[in-house]
Formats: sequence, structure tokens, C-alpha cells
Amino acid sequence: MFEELSKLPSLYGAGGEVQLGKYIVSILVSMFAGYVLSQIYRLYFSRHAPADYGIGNSFLLMMPAVTSIFIVIQYSLPLSLGLLGALSFVRFRTPIKRAEDISFILLAISISLCCAVQYFHVALFLILLVTAYSVLRKKFSFLDVFSKGTVLVTLHDQQEIDVDDVISTVSKQFSNPSVVSSQSTDSYYSLVFSIEGQSDNAHAALIAALRERLNPTTNIDLFYPGNELSI
Repeated sequence: MFEELSKLPSLYGAGGEVQLGKYIVSILVSMFAGYVLSQIYRLYFSRHAPADYGIGNSFLLMMPAVTSIFIVIQYSLPLSLGLLGALSFVRFRTPIKRAEDISFILLAISISLCCAVQYFHVALFLILLVTAYSVLRKKFSFLDVFSKGTVLVTLHDQQEIDVDDVISTVSKQFSNPSVVSSQSTDSYYSLVFSIEGQSDNAHAALIAALRERLNPTTNIDLFYPGNELSI
């Protein structure tokens, strides 16, 4: 394993110290890649589904940080084990429930690792591949999983939204409700979920079912990606 590691482009000099010039190049490339990936994230969700732009905007800061971590620990087993212990304490208040958001985070980590070992050509290939798919997904509806009669429901309220209660209520009348994202702050709550197999003529019944369980102040928005209709 150590023989394979020795073949990677090293950022360390003869004295075991990180070469400043190569480190700066890796960080700058990682920051630029983070900006590009954030734009790809916006392109990917531009017409098909609501996006959590907080995740996309974080790539510009996340990727240089991850690149630095990989640079520091790539030749130190004690540091890598210590990092596992440190990261085990990290917790997220709002879980990431959409697989596509997790996929973008994994892409960010993969590209950061490529930048850490200066495999810039691999990072470029990943970026081009995701860009090409995002463009094709926007142009051709058959590549979009939301294109087959799906309605996206967004709820906003200053009072807490009971996610389980909302999904349970909707599932009694509509099949296959699926939570896309759920966010909360001290004074703001939002919930996004999708229902498959629904056309735009079902919005009245859906809103009526939601109004029975939600607060009167809750704002309800419906979006039908298949025909670009927003209500």
C-alpha cells in the first residue's frame, strides 16, 4: 500500500514539509472547482426540482477545506485515525434527505481528493461529466426522474411543521409521498415533498387535504416539473 502511495504526486519536500507553492496551487484549483460545482448544482436543479442552495454555496468553502485535510493526513496514519475520531462528533441539525444532494457532496469530496494529490485531469473529467449530464437532463425530460406526473409541494410557516403528520395525512389520499428536504431555524420552518403519478388537475384536492392538518398561516406552493407549472 505504501508503495502505491509513493507513486502519488507529492506535495512534501525532502524535509517532510508541505511545499508551499504546490499547496497554494491545489487550494486555488479546489476553490475554483468548488465555484464551478456550485454552478453545476444550480444548473442541475434549474427546472426540475427545488434546490437547497445552501449546499451548493458551501462548495466554495467546503472543497478547499477538504483538500487541506487530505494534504495533511495523506502520509500520516496517526493523523488520519485522529481525524476519524474528531469527525465522529460532527452532527447536522437538519438531515440531508435527498440522494442527489448527497451525490453532489460526494462529488465535492472526490474532486477535493483529486486536487490534494494533484490529479487535476481526473477532477476535470468529473466536472465535465456532471456538467454534460446536467445539460442533457435539462434538455431531455426522459432523463429526469420528476418528469412522470410528479408534484412537488413546498410548505413554509413560522410555526413548527410536523413532518410525520403531514406525510401520514397525504398518504391516505395520495400514493408514494416522499420527503425531499426539511429545514428549520428558530423562527422559520419549511418542508418539501413529492408525490408521484399526479397531474396538475389534482392540486385542489391536495391543497384541501393539507389545509385540514396545517396551520392557517402555512404557505403552500405546488410545482409540476413535467409541464413547468407552478401554483
